[in-house]
Amino acid sequence: MYFHPPNQPEILTTDRKLSGELAVWNALKAAPFPGFLHVFYNRKPKGSNKPPDFLLIDYARGLFNLEVKGGQVRFDKGQFRQRIKGTKGFFGKKIDPLFQAKRALDAIIEATGVPAADVPTAVMLAAPLMTHDCYWFGEHTHILTSEDLAPDRLVSKVLALLPERPLIEQRRTAPALKIIIDALSRPGDEGFAPG
Repeated sequence: MYFHPPNQPEILTTDRKLSGELAVWNALKAAPFPGFLHVFYNRKPKGSNKPPDFLLIDYARGLFNLEVKGGQVRFDKGQFRQRIKGTKGFFGKKIDPLFQAKRALDAIIEATGVPAADVPTAVMLAAPLMTHDCYWFGEHTHILTSEDLAPDRLVSKVLALLPERPLIEQRRTAPALKIIIDALSRPGDEGFAPG
């Protein structure tokens, strides 16, 4: 498994607002993912606006975007709400993390010029400070909670969203995934080999 950047960014331990991202970073580092998985943290190619929190790229599966929301994230009346501190106290800000994750994937695909049809994708919300019982629907395939950060559990949940594809499909999509990996990689990254 290759991490980009290879070492944990200092901001994850110094900025309390990023405690959710720190929990996910640590969980991904400990998880026994099979194969050659690339994990990009907060990276975007030229021509793209907001970088995804965590982008996982696996030649056997495709692109997987993990959008992290720290703090309290609820689902009420068909909407996600994140508890935010404002000038007049706390309030429930409406958020759409799955759409946000999908939009970030689309921006990466567009910025790299890769045909969208060549890239299998999946998105997931990571709410690492929440538990399954915080949601009326319980466990959900597209939501990671604190229970899901255990190494084997994390691997099974992520891999269930993007199953391994037949070898002929892997060979067809490998060039597109390589273009995306090259666009997100930086000198000093693990496994960095431009071109």
